[in-house]
Amino acid sequence: MPQSRPDVLAALSLIEAVGGVGTVVIGAYFLNEVNAIASSVGLGLANVPDFYAFFAVEVAAGVLALPAAYGLWARRGWGWSLSVYLGVAVIVFALGMGAYFVATYGDYTETEAALLPMVVSLGAVYYLDRPDARRIFGK
Repeated sequence: MPQSRPDVLAALSLIEAVGGVGTVVIGAYFLNEVNAIASSVGLGLANVPDFYAFFAVEVAAGVLALPAAYGLWARRGWGWSLSVYLGVAVIVFALGMGAYFVATYGDYTETEAALLPMVVSLGAVYYLDRPDARRIFGK
């Protein structure tokens, strides 16, 4: 008989899926509006590539979150790996993006916006690295 899915794992799968869809939608919107965003904060077109790069990475992370959510739900080993790697990447990216925007533009908005994804990713990586979660995924 297959092992039952823990509630935490089901919730994590759902958070990963909703976060992935939300990240793709928000990142795509910002990619579309990047010139307006840059000019609204007083930046010229020379700064637009920075914004394009960050929003493109955001969309890519959102796209990767969708198969990761399925892999967690289906209790696949690759889903565990993808979720852990993606979680670590989100943490590093959030820290780097926040530091970059503070150092370059003196703007803390991106740092504050990155706090929730960073905290969720820290919790997800912590849970997935626990022995009982690793056992579920055959790790």
